[in-house]
Amino acid sequence: MVRRTTFIIYGISNWYACSANTGCFGGYTRLCCCHSEVPPINTTSIMQEPVFLDKLEKGRHSHGIVVRVVRKWIHYENNGQGPPQYIGMVVADAKGNAIYAEISDDLIDGKAYLFNVGKVYIVKKFVVQNAKKSYRPVDKNLMIDITDYTTVELVRNPPHSIPEYVYRITPLRAVRPARVVFNLTDVLGYLIRYEAAHTFVPKNMEKAKTLREIYIKDLSENTMKITLWGEHATNFSIDSIYDAAAGNLIVCLVVGCIPREDFKNNDQTCLTGSSACTYYFNPTIPDACAYHSRFKDTPVYIEQPAPEEEALPLSVQDIQLPERTIADLNHIDPFDDMERGPYKVAVTIVSITNTTNWWYMSCKPCKKRADQQLDGTYRCPKCGGTTTVPRYLLSFIAKDNTDEARFFAYDDEATKIIQKECQALVNPLHIKEGLPQAMNNILNKTYVLSVDLTDESCKSMKKRQYQVKAVLDRPPKRPPLQVMATSQYHPPHTTSPTPIVESPEHSADLLLIEAAEQSTPAHDSELEHEASKHDVDRSPTTRPGARKKLFGDTDSAEATDTQQDQRAKQPRPSSSESKSKKQKKNQQTMQRTTRWSKPTSTSMCYLSCL
Repeated sequence: MVRRTTFIIYGISNWYACSANTGCFGGYTRLCCCHSEVPPINTTSIMQEPVFLDKLEKGRHSHGIVVRVVRKWIHYENNGQGPPQYIGMVVADAKGNAIYAEISDDLIDGKAYLFNVGKVYIVKKFVVQNAKKSYRPVDKNLMIDITDYTTVELVRNPPHSIPEYVYRITPLRAVRPARVVFNLTDVLGYLIRYEAAHTFVPKNMEKAKTLREIYIKDLSENTMKITLWGEHATNFSIDSIYDAAAGNLIVCLVVGCIPREDFKNNDQTCLTGSSACTYYFNPTIPDACAYHSRFKDTPVYIEQPAPEEEALPLSVQDIQLPERTIADLNHIDPFDDMERGPYKVAVTIVSITNTTNWWYMSCKPCKKRADQQLDGTYRCPKCGGTTTVPRYLLSFIAKDNTDEARFFAYDDEATKIIQKECQALVNPLHIKEGLPQAMNNILNKTYVLSVDLTDESCKSMKKRQYQVKAVLDRPPKRPPLQVMATSQYHPPHTTSPTPIVESPEHSADLLLIEAAEQSTPAHDSELEHEASKHDVDRSPTTRPGARKKLFGDTDSAEATDTQQDQRAKQPRPSSSESKSKKQKKNQQTMQRTTRWSKPTSTSMCYLSCL
């Protein structure tokens, strides 16, 4: 007799429920965490309501949240060509809620080592703010910022209800390429083919990249090519789980992808891995049950590269483009084969020359300039298509300490310079005068560019301008903080391991968490109103002469002397009167102290270990 059970798994925003056989994984002994029955939280033993991720609001939070680090990655500046920009993480709690968390570049050395994938932590003293508008690994409007004050404690024997996977699957047939990616794409399928990893230096660039292409298929026979980059490409291996003779099934869950058009394959839709990309082989999730049921008695043979191709060493090294100043560029003979580009140059953008025609409406498939019709629509003169998108055509003057020159950049490189998509700045139905603020922000900033001459700019020095082939380095979006030192004190840097919090071994027991009193962050208007209501009692600047003494108000010095003379002429109160006034003043002070003091007792919070 086959025993069947109904289980529930928590997703990002939905509850996934299905009925499955306990042996649905075709002989695999690993079971999903959702196969165990989830007991309810014993609210009678909770002294303080647990704080789950769905209850977080914008602002500072000193109380603790219990979360598992589901994913963790490093995002490098300039598409992997620059230094680390931040460390991103996806964390989840016991209710299945997930949120994106980030460690900024200045805190990587001090905080990144505290978090490991798969571990559960109690995290305190963090900031919740609005999430990024694009390339979100989790579809949530808020995110967590790790601060210099954030404390992290490792939980041993954590609740089993905290999910190990966070995903929102998009069917392969529904994946569509987009220029502006709001949420990253997660897909599921079974592996049918993968290529050998190979390393190359992209054209006009300096640093080498490694990629690997894999192919998955869903139950409707839809196929998708996915390109993995960097460590995801080099670490990809199925040797330990695949038997080529038996042809066992390998289900792949690939998360954190970007939809693109495959220009080498008739512009078909494909996926490319982002820095947040992660893949799982045979994940223990309900969505994989259908694959194991379909191929329970059917072998699946995976097309693999030849062993000699996989054994080839990835020996391609970084290169160095010839460095030139603008004066050197202006003296280059474009017909001299020994001085062919591209060239590496560091320049500061002085002005944007095409302030009125810095964008154009282009055909989406072929990227050619589209012609506007009499009815206001656009049509491509090459393919006749009417699907159009705005693209950059940026022309600017830049200089260094030797000379200045004219440069121009097409859409891809202009987007890297401005760090915003053209579609986000242009509304073809409502054209605004002047340049957007995002374009004005690039003025007086220094960029390291890979440039070359074009055929048109070789005809004369008067027409000479340089095309930006690639952006090698650029200033960060967030400028470094300029902190004025007020003392010689420097906080010690701790390298001690993450503290460990003992958790009961049995799921019915309770995990004890010590936390400060929780309170919902007040809005700015409420804080301002609360502060102004007690300004008379609290502010030390209510004394008439305080501002004049601090700031040296010389214009009113004479008036101040007159007031002091008048007070000197007034009769001084008797000793009994002054004594009563002192007693009254002391009583008022005690009342204010009692009103503003708050208890410092620490409350205890119990969270059920599900």
